[in-house]
Amino acid sequence: MKGELYYMKVNKLLWCAALAGTVIASGGSLCAAEQNNKESRGQLGYRDYRFLSEAAHGGQMEVRLGEIAKTKANSQAVRDFAQRIITDHSKANDELK
Repeated sequence: MKGELYYMKVNKLLWCAALAGTVIASGGSLCAAEQNNKESRGQLGYRDYRFLSEAAHGGQMEVRLGEIAKTKANSQAVRDFAQRIITDHSKANDELK
């Protein structure tokens, strides 16, 4: 029970950090997406292109945060969770490409 509670707290903390990083990073990506014309988006509409751009930036941020957590964490459970985030989000980022 204690382990589950700790895992949930760490999970919540990592997701909050990822969300904060994504919000900060998305400010630049929204401006960049608005400046891209139809030629650079290919067949994608503006909203789809913007969603994919933000998803890609968010995924990259989560991988970076996972790497930081993996190197800085004292707990093996946190390091294991960070590795799972790195693996899962790296795979998702590759599929998004």
